[in-house]
Amino acid sequence: MSHIMRAISLFSGCGGMDIGVGRAGFNTISSVEIDKFAAASLKGCYEKNNHDAQVINCDISEWSTP
Repeated sequence: MSHIMRAISLFSGCGGMDIGVGRAGFNTISSVEIDKFAAASLKGCYEKNNHDAQVINCDISEWSTP
């Protein structure tokens, strides 16, 4: 039985760390990035590679859970 490890990416930039985390066996389920251009690039990469992670474009200091 294999376990799928999940990760949340904070301060994601254009996703370089997400690629490394993915190669290490983790599935990134959500990425948070404040810069709108980096977030748009990351979202485009995810869509191109059929990755269903959610990209959240916001200031993490203002982010809260429901």
